[in-house]
Amino acid sequence: MKPSEIIQAFRSGAPTSEAWEALDALVQSRATRHIVNVSDRSDAQQNVLLKFVQQLQNGTLTLTGTSDGAVVRYIDQMVRNGWHTAHRAVKRQTTTAPEVLETNADPGKHFADIVDEEEAWRQGTALLQDVFRETLAETDVRYRPGRERAFRQMLELYFEETTVVAVVMRDDGLSDDTAPTALKRACDAAMKNHQRVREAVIETARTRYREGRCTEGDLGLIERLALEFRRR
Repeated sequence: MKPSEIIQAFRSGAPTSEAWEALDALVQSRATRHIVNVSDRSDAQQNVLLKFVQQLQNGTLTLTGTSDGAVVRYIDQMVRNGWHTAHRAVKRQTTTAPEVLETNADPGKHFADIVDEEEAWRQGTALLQDVFRETLAETDVRYRPGRERAFRQMLELYFEETTVVAVVMRDDGLSDDTAPTALKRACDAAMKNHQRVREAVIETARTRYREGRCTEGDLGLIERLALEFRRR
């Protein structure tokens, strides 16, 4: 089955065994493309499958395109997000136990080996927050609270084990008996606000670069992070 056909089958509400197998094969192929380490790849694959199906069932799937390419790009982003989630979890558990790394060694670079990458993310996040503060200062006072909330949600969704639904229900004060259509509208609105913040932050970084207030490397890092902090 083509990627677009897989999505159609699941959105119909009654996916066949063929659709399940095709989805599993698609996620596996994309994980293989992006992740070298075998065990890391397997973990990311399972994580993506679970969250993808949850999003479909909850009506929170933010995939808007219907082409094969749009579906593949959506899966790719989920694989990368799953990779970083597992990376952070392993780093928290193994920072003081190098012997564990030897025991669990596997072909390819393991999450827990990437100390420099972890430090780069800390520095990059600090830079992103600094650029956001400048963006916020240039924002009309009426819209600042909304942008602050959107930025906080973006970071929370990326760094914490939570979901768009959980965050939106909490921040919007929605109850468990909220109608699915109303919940979906609230989630769509939140994701749209996140997109506006990403675009504004990138534009601020580009202005800094044009004015000589940041390096080309800093600009590239901000653009990368703004896109990476898009938790599906």
